[in-house]
Amino acid sequence: SKAADALAMGRTPGRISSLWDPDNPNVLTVSERGSPTLREIKVTKRSFNAAPGGEGTFEYTEYARIVDTVDGEQSDPTQRVEMPNKPTLLAKRTLAKFKIISPEQIDSLQLEYYFPYNDPTAPAEFIVKSKLSYTRQN
Repeated sequence: SKAADALAMGRTPGRISSLWDPDNPNVLTVSERGSPTLREIKVTKRSFNAAPGGEGTFEYTEYARIVDTVDGEQSDPTQRVEMPNKPTLLAKRTLAKFKIISPEQIDSLQLEYYFPYNDPTAPAEFIVKSKLSYTRQN
């Protein structure tokens, strides 16, 4: 998620702006106000499994390429500017499991593994583990 990626990189989610096109749903461009870094997250592979732990459970796996580019003038992903600096590449694998607790609540465990992009055999550089609970407000 956009907020999880921001937190993983030590950023404050409330300061994030993003650009996403429903006609190209696998690409998300994110920037932080006042930061010269522009991040593009592109999902390259996704799978979904219904009821792996019995009824009321589901899970998904996602692989993504993350490209960070830096430009001193860039502060909004809707602006088009040249990116003169060499981009930083990462690969990310997300594993997420969900359990329906009640009609008003779904609990989730999410693991995000960040890898060097150019070495598929390298171990993860860091792992983010999140426990989430989604609650419907009436």
